[in-house]
Amino acid sequence: MTTPTPSTPSATPKKEETNVVETVQSIILAFGIAMAARSFVTEGFFIPTGSMAPTLMGQHARLTGPFTGYEYPVDAQLYESVRGMLGANWRQEIEGMQNLRLAERKLLEQEPALRRMTREQLDVELSKRSGIPAEALARARAVPVVWPVIDPMISTQQPAAEAPVSELIPKSSAGDRVLVLKYLYNFFEPQRWDVVVFKNPTNPTGDDSSYIKRLVGLPGEQLLLLDGDIYTAPLGAPRSEFRIAQKPEYVQRAVWQTVHDSDFVPPDPARIATSKVGVWRGPPWEATGLSQGAKRNDRAWRADSSARSTLVWRNDILPINDFTIYNQPRTNPLIDARGQFSSPVAVNDVRVCAAIEADDPSKLSTAFELVARKRVMRFEIAGGKATISVARAKESEVGPGEQLGTNSVAFDVPAAGSPFDVEFWHVDERLSMWINGEEIVSLEVPFESLEDRLLSSFFGHTVESYMKNFGDVSAPPPGLSWSFEGSPLTLHRVRVDRDLYYRAGGQMASGQFLQNGPTISGAAFGVDFEQPAKIEADQFMMCGDNSCASKDSRLWGRPSPIVTETFGEDAPFIVPRPLLLGKAWCVYFPAPVAPLEGGRKWMPDFGQLRFIR
Repeated sequence: MTTPTPSTPSATPKKEETNVVETVQSIILAFGIAMAARSFVTEGFFIPTGSMAPTLMGQHARLTGPFTGYEYPVDAQLYESVRGMLGANWRQEIEGMQNLRLAERKLLEQEPALRRMTREQLDVELSKRSGIPAEALARARAVPVVWPVIDPMISTQQPAAEAPVSELIPKSSAGDRVLVLKYLYNFFEPQRWDVVVFKNPTNPTGDDSSYIKRLVGLPGEQLLLLDGDIYTAPLGAPRSEFRIAQKPEYVQRAVWQTVHDSDFVPPDPARIATSKVGVWRGPPWEATGLSQGAKRNDRAWRADSSARSTLVWRNDILPINDFTIYNQPRTNPLIDARGQFSSPVAVNDVRVCAAIEADDPSKLSTAFELVARKRVMRFEIAGGKATISVARAKESEVGPGEQLGTNSVAFDVPAAGSPFDVEFWHVDERLSMWINGEEIVSLEVPFESLEDRLLSSFFGHTVESYMKNFGDVSAPPPGLSWSFEGSPLTLHRVRVDRDLYYRAGGQMASGQFLQNGPTISGAAFGVDFEQPAKIEADQFMMCGDNSCASKDSRLWGRPSPIVTETFGEDAPFIVPRPLLLGKAWCVYFPAPVAPLEGGRKWMPDFGQLRFIR
């Protein structure tokens, strides 16, 4: 046998030389591809304002509820406007104004008789005593130097603490940055509920010419905003053909807004008594047979007996309305009067969730009941069945009246020791029950007509009294109750969320550009019950998720002469198709955070990277 002889390499491999020209060509090619993608495929946009909050956030500050630790964002434009008013020495001026306010407060406490003076008389008196010019005292009151911090899980009304604006300004963060699919609408039709970037038709060449809103109205339809919901019908169709526009699940899950979450309870309720909130009134659920511990601040509800136990929501403690915590600087009358609409209105489209851990799931019977719009809506889990039913609410007696619909399916009872998540949805005239993230039963609950919906939602009103206020009236708050029996149980993560609510109201002449022509008065676009909005071919209607603080299709007024001349149409309130820039599809650079405490905010908050729904 012969042994193979290893072959000898013919030559040593030659070291590859760096070709400078090829490297430069590669860089130029890569740059060209990137610029082409930016120009024709996707482009980044910066969110400057909070009209889409909390879906997308403009410049904001993150505050923390002082008693529960609940973190929430608020509009920071007010803070920056204070900084701009005061100039380079803003911090020192704020501290000086704060001292003046503290001195004034102390004097008023010592001499209550001074409180009977007018504001001008008091300024003169304080000026005499302190030697400080009255103009300086007036300025100290006019500029918001302290900000009342609230705790949304306890109260949305009373401040829980005060923070100097000089501390809040450094805490503010720039807005989200989003990627937009440009020219997508050259190939696909825009869909209702898309989040769209477009040129502002009232000011298409200004510094704020690019807007981002949610598309709510499509070409060729009539549209009416009623009790926060959107109704549509084809152009020319009679009122009987109006139907509610329902959101798909992926959009609905993205736009639920938290009202209360039992994971955020005050660990030290006694400390609340020393605050501006005063004595804590407990959680917003009135409980019978269920307990959150001796201090009423355990994160779970426990029923140790199989006897009937109940939770009943208390609207007097925490109302379910369209108040958005992000707007706190806009809507607090002590600080600023820029809110575009009146006081909050009740929201009846809600979701109630919890994780149920029953000692004996096979014997557990639970029923959640929602009373709203003259209806009693009931969700039941019992005997291996999940059932949804709806009936008319009796006007003179407690309880349901005429049955309007029901649906029931078999339900696989979980094993003992296996908690299961339940969700009860009432949204867009549809009821649904979800178990562990899966919809198991649903029921459509439409109204007979638009008039029936209006009079059921705003009972006590007529169409005339409703329109007298341009629809800016509140429906009665929803009634929520939840009962359990048959087995001891523990409830974890009990949460109440509310849906988007598109506000009604009247036009605001101050928000319309005079150079675009005469201002328009009357009801906001899409609000007039007798004359719904008409959206013609190649036109779209846009609204912000933060409806109380969004200048959108409801309020724009007349388009710019540039738009009128370019596209040959003078159509107020709408967005012509050529002004659509693209669909926003992801937040690629969320509002930055500081990697070190007290440091500069430059690093994106990676936990907020997300697709836009």
